[in-house]
Amino acid sequence: EDTVYSCCDPGASRELPGIYCYPGVSKGILHIWRTSSVLVDLPPDQYSLYEGSDSKEVLEHFETRSIYLASNMFSGRERHVSLDPFNSSCIGVRSDQDYTIKLEVVQVDYLRVAIFSLGFLLFFLSPFLAGNTFLYYLIGICTGVLTSVLVLLYLFLKLLPLKRSVVLGMVAGGSTLAFYFAKACSDHIFAILVDNRQYVFVYLVISALVSFVVCYRIGPMTDPRSRNLVKWFLQGISLAVIYFSSHLQEFTLTVDLLLLSIYTIPDRWVGPFQRMFSMTPPDQLAVKGEQRRAREYNKYQQCLQWQELCQKTIAGEGASHRLIEEIEDLRRRCGEFKPVIKQWSDDSDSD
Repeated sequence: EDTVYSCCDPGASRELPGIYCYPGVSKGILHIWRTSSVLVDLPPDQYSLYEGSDSKEVLEHFETRSIYLASNMFSGRERHVSLDPFNSSCIGVRSDQDYTIKLEVVQVDYLRVAIFSLGFLLFFLSPFLAGNTFLYYLIGICTGVLTSVLVLLYLFLKLLPLKRSVVLGMVAGGSTLAFYFAKACSDHIFAILVDNRQYVFVYLVISALVSFVVCYRIGPMTDPRSRNLVKWFLQGISLAVIYFSSHLQEFTLTVDLLLLSIYTIPDRWVGPFQRMFSMTPPDQLAVKGEQRRAREYNKYQQCLQWQELCQKTIAGEGASHRLIEEIEDLRRRCGEFKPVIKQWSDDSDSD
């Protein structure tokens, strides 16, 4: 569905922008992963771009050009302009050069499908990842490196001869001047980093090693509440990734609500259905049976100890306060054997 338009005809006026509109398509289950974009075949500094829902709004933006000066200055390393595939949208392009504009429509954007799948898997893997040692060190190292970069950036900005009057002037000058200053600083910092990339690499490696040492000294999280916080944080990220993975956000919002509903349903309600529809292999059933018998055997051994202590108490051997507390503790730990123990005690009393 790609469409190409060429501009401009000889003698055509270039004072006004050329306006191109995309009508959009109706929402449907077959268009979940549909994307549309516009490609302008010109360097970003050779044209001005205006966006709107219709041609009237585009012309209004053109007339109030100074408001959109910042976006025209800093938007444009990207020649692709993303459009909403389900709503009408227009763009205006003004340039003194001839150009070609291309509308690209993708029915199934596999990158968005992969992002959706990644968010879906992250939601269910978050309980495991919250206690994973590798993820703990990875997040710790990344956080340490990012913190060191922010500290370095702060020190670099402190070296700039910025006075309070200059900062107040940028604030008073509006967003255009602030964006211009930010753009100039970022370009200058990027050029410095490229020229000294070997030192930057060594700095990042040292920061990563220091972060690893700190994480190793602290150790992985063992507190259940801390793990729950990490799990909820990862699940929140996964829900956000799912929501923004498609332009059909009604679908992604429904998926998020279903995941939250499944997560918040009590286990006692889901358990019978899991047992009904689960296809457990025979070897796993055998392992579970062995584990159950082992637990029963441990309880039986505890009750034998209780019976032995009762026998000592009845015989008058060591009937101390500590022994009575041990008997009561074992009595609580194996309450299901009380009938057998009571019958044995009655027999002993009769003897």
